[in-house]
Amino acid sequence: MSAVDFQFDEALHAYVVDNRLQPHVTGILQQYGIIDYTGVPQPTLERKTIIGQLVHKATHYRDEDGLTIELALAQIIEAHAEQMRALGIYAEELCGYASGWMTFLRESDFQCFEGYFERRYVATVNGMRYGMTIDRAGMLRRRPTILDLKCTAAREPSWPIQLAGYALGLPKPPNVVRWERAAVWLKPEGKYQLCPGGRNHSDIVIERRDEEVFLAALRLTHWKIENLGHV
Repeated sequence: MSAVDFQFDEALHAYVVDNRLQPHVTGILQQYGIIDYTGVPQPTLERKTIIGQLVHKATHYRDEDGLTIELALAQIIEAHAEQMRALGIYAEELCGYASGWMTFLRESDFQCFEGYFERRYVATVNGMRYGMTIDRAGMLRRRPTILDLKCTAAREPSWPIQLAGYALGLPKPPNVVRWERAAVWLKPEGKYQLCPGGRNHSDIVIERRDEEVFLAALRLTHWKIENLGHV
């Protein structure tokens, strides 16, 4: 596994290496139906997507930039007031999800590694490149752990495979042998649920199978690039 220099296009959520677009974790999973929102009405999907983005921004401002969560939320709400009105998103919702994150931090004593806040990265695994953005990585219960923040209505089957892609590709700090991974499922009422491996409990055997699923999807993606010229 090795890192490569890349550029990131925020608007397109695209990773570019040597002027070529690279596949990325969520795009790979969407392509093969592992992430599947086909049954969700578009307005609902757009609303939930924006909620997730705004909550991520607020928690990022708080964790990395040192703002209080109240100030971070106030900045986010002011900057996106028109968009929130258009989509029917209420400030109380954002505050609820953010409160869930703050509760998690208090109860878990999670300590993020320096440089692992919202970290974008292009990895090469088994000769195949792909991009990713991880939310946090640090020490959780004395174990190095990748965390993905979720603001969904229900736990989703794609979470374990998404986390597997992150764990396979994310570089490890010194003395870290293996990444644990978990989703922090934030709730609008200010609560959270920790989902080890993206599930209710951790299982190293099943998590290795998750890695196999991700690698199979990654191999198919690169086969299409190499033989068809597109994904």
